[in-house]
Amino acid sequence: MSIILPLPENLSNLLEEQEEARKKTIVMIAEQPDWQEHIQLIHDSMNIVDFIAIKRIHQNENELILRGLAARLFNDYSAAFDLLLTGYYQVSLMVQRDIFECALLLSKFALDRDSIQRWKNVNPENNQEKNEFRPNEIRKLLKESTGIPVGNTSNIDYMYKLLCELGVHPTYIGINSLLGDDVGKNRLLKVGPMINKFKFRSCLSDFVRISAMAAGSLVDAFNIENLEEKYRPTCKKHRELCKLWFTKHGTFPGKLPKY
Repeated sequence: MSIILPLPENLSNLLEEQEEARKKTIVMIAEQPDWQEHIQLIHDSMNIVDFIAIKRIHQNENELILRGLAARLFNDYSAAFDLLLTGYYQVSLMVQRDIFECALLLSKFALDRDSIQRWKNVNPENNQEKNEFRPNEIRKLLKESTGIPVGNTSNIDYMYKLLCELGVHPTYIGINSLLGDDVGKNRLLKVGPMINKFKFRSCLSDFVRISAMAAGSLVDAFNIENLEEKYRPTCKKHRELCKLWFTKHGTFPGKLPKY
């Protein structure tokens, strides 16, 4: 027999509103074949994280550290997707930036295996040690990122800025993204779940790109050649699916969208 704890009326009403938003979003998704394709790749990226980093046992300390980041990624994927379904687009972007930062860090680990231990042993009081792992320093280091066609990697900078401006920092463009579709004084802030086809599509597209990049960066950090043979076909297939998706739908945006 389950025990249902009583909730204050407003919280109970909010949960009901979120559940209703989730149902409406799923109906929207069912009407859009492209969105279903996007969600399939998010699912496949999440499976890669689970497959090689959570279910697979680590072989050394470096792999244990990578598994810890993978666990964070898996939880971020789950939270970001649920926030999208329930209409909290801006908050989903906040979580997506965490995924993006993990992806950047994993990309650095793939390029420099020794940096895993340096990252582990960073002195929080030593700015010089910390600087090596700041997102802007890692972005400078990256020459190519998994799933992103060569020549478009500079757009990673724009993607990071977008996530900061729209999702994380208190900016006007972030507040503006929460406004309804009316004009003038009738354009009111939407508090709680929001159902907006354009905003959902934009956030979903960003999420596909970020989740694919993170999963690919995780594989690179482990090094596919170091994985047991049974894991390699799945990783290679995911990489091919990412390339096909990016070819069809485009890489990271080159400028901030207008809201």
